[in-house]
Amino acid sequence: MKLIYETSRPGRRASRIPKYEALPELDIPQELRRVSSPRLPEVAEPDIVRHFTALSTRNYGIDTGFYPLGSCTMKLNATTDTRDAGACDLVILATKAMHVAAANPMAISRGELPADALDRERDVLVEQARGSGKPEAVIQKMVEGRLGKFYEEVCLLEQAFVMDPQTKVSALLEVAGKELGAPVRIGSFVRFALGEGLEKAQEEASAA
Repeated sequence: MKLIYETSRPGRRASRIPKYEALPELDIPQELRRVSSPRLPEVAEPDIVRHFTALSTRNYGIDTGFYPLGSCTMKLNATTDTRDAGACDLVILATKAMHVAAANPMAISRGELPADALDRERDVLVEQARGSGKPEAVIQKMVEGRLGKFYEEVCLLEQAFVMDPQTKVSALLEVAGKELGAPVRIGSFVRFALGEGLEKAQEEASAA
């Protein structure tokens, strides 16, 4: 794994600090002042997130580790109340990881959906519903109904399992919990796609 300094490229920035016309005078002794700028890596925000997410997977345990799935890699953190971690069925976990790689959910549940993504979808549905010419109260009910379909497409627990489309992921976790004798939950997941983010990095490099 590369050091973050090795991913540095001139001109990349994760944030930009605004310039101040007048800086406050600080009584710093001359011997404590810098004579040159600090040597910090120049990386974009996606590079920082990717780097430290990768670091978090270096230690393996019940809540860490990943399953290699060809062009897409998935890290799934499943948790259970049982004290016997070895009883957790790795076949079940692997199939859930493959599901995430294939179905590409945005969040585990409705409550974890990004607010901006939900707002965008709602705006699109409202615009479509208003084309029907129906009253606003009816339009809102139509939108809420169609949002249910959206949740089923992007929320992991509400998605139809790719290996058994008649069954939702949440139902599979319930079955796994009964077999294990304790509730099984998905605490988090991270999905990496081959080449994801490279286009943006190339654009930044070209603009630099």
